[in-house]
Amino acid sequence: MKVLMFIASSLDGGAEKVVADLSNTLALQNVDVVVAAFKDSVWLKRLSDRVKVHELTSSEEWYDPRLYLQLRRIVADEQPDIVHSNGAKASKIILRVSRLIALTQVATKHNSRKGKIFNRLANVTAVSGMVADSISHPATVIYNGVQRDPALQPAIPDGEFSILAVGRLDPIKRFDWLIREVADSEIDCSLDIVGEGPQRAELEALIDELGVESRVRLLGQQSDVAQRMMQKHLVVIASRSEGFSLVMVEALFYANLFISTEVGAAPELLPDELLIKDVQLSDKLAQVVAEYPALSGQYRSFAEDQARRFEMPTVAAEYVEYYRSRITGQESRH
Repeated sequence: MKVLMFIASSLDGGAEKVVADLSNTLALQNVDVVVAAFKDSVWLKRLSDRVKVHELTSSEEWYDPRLYLQLRRIVADEQPDIVHSNGAKASKIILRVSRLIALTQVATKHNSRKGKIFNRLANVTAVSGMVADSISHPATVIYNGVQRDPALQPAIPDGEFSILAVGRLDPIKRFDWLIREVADSEIDCSLDIVGEGPQRAELEALIDELGVESRVRLLGQQSDVAQRMMQKHLVVIASRSEGFSLVMVEALFYANLFISTEVGAAPELLPDELLIKDVQLSDKLAQVVAEYPALSGQYRSFAEDQARRFEMPTVAAEYVEYYRSRITGQESRH
C-alpha cells in the first residue's frame, strides 16, 4: 500500500506533529509513505529516512495554479493508493486535484470550528466524536496518537503544589483565565506555562498586574514537556475549544494527575471528576489539592488502562485498516 500524505502548512504545530509521527509509524508498518510538503516546511525535520518527501515550490496559497500542477505530477508519478489530506485547506486542495487526475482521497478533520469541505467528501476521519459531530454525514473517529517514551514514568513531586499548562499562547487556550484563577486561589501553588504565541505580552502584563511573578512563569517553547509533566503535581487544560489535544495524550502517559475543561475528546474519555465543568477553576483546584492522593492514584490507574490506545503504533494500525476499507470500496465500484 502506498499513501501520499499532505498538510497545507509549513509550520510545526500539533497537527503537523501528528502528520509527521503518523507518517513515520506507517512507514515502520510496511506502508510506502510519500509526503508532499511546501519547501522549507519546519515540520519536515520530524520525518524519518523511511518517508519519501516531495517539496512543493509553489506558494502556500490555495489558489496558486502551480500548486495543483505540482500535486498532479506527484500523484501521476507516485500512483498512491490513498491521498490523505489533513485539515480543511489541504482537503480542499486535494479535492481540486482529484478533478485533474483520478485518486482516492481520505481527509482528516482536526477540529470542529471550521471546514465545510468535509461535508462534501466521502472518506472522512475525525480526531474526536465532537469533531465528527460537526460533519454533516457519518465520519470515522480515529483519535490522535503520540510516540510514547517507555523509559519515562510519573513520580509525584514533593514541596509546593505545582501546576503545568502547555499550549500556544492564544486566547482560545484561556491561559488568562487560568492565571487569574491561580492568583485568586487560596491554595499555595505555582503555575508554569509552556508555549509561545501572540498573547505573550498580554499574559506578561496580567502576571505583573496581579503581582504573581513569583508563582506564575511563562517558559516559552520547551522540548522536554514529558519530563516537566512528570515533575508536576497537576497538568491542566483550560481551553475554550480543542479538536483533539495532544497534551491530553501526553498527560495520560506522563502526568501524575490531569484535569480539563469539556473540550475535544476530554468529555468522551475522562471520568467526571477530572473535568472542569460549571465550577470555578479555583474551586476545582482546591478540591484536587484536598483529595490529591486518592485522585492521583485513581488517575494513574485510569491512564494506564487507556494509554495504549493512544500510542502511535495503535493509531497507525487503525488508519491502515481504514485505508484498506477505502481501497476495497473503490475497487468494488469498478
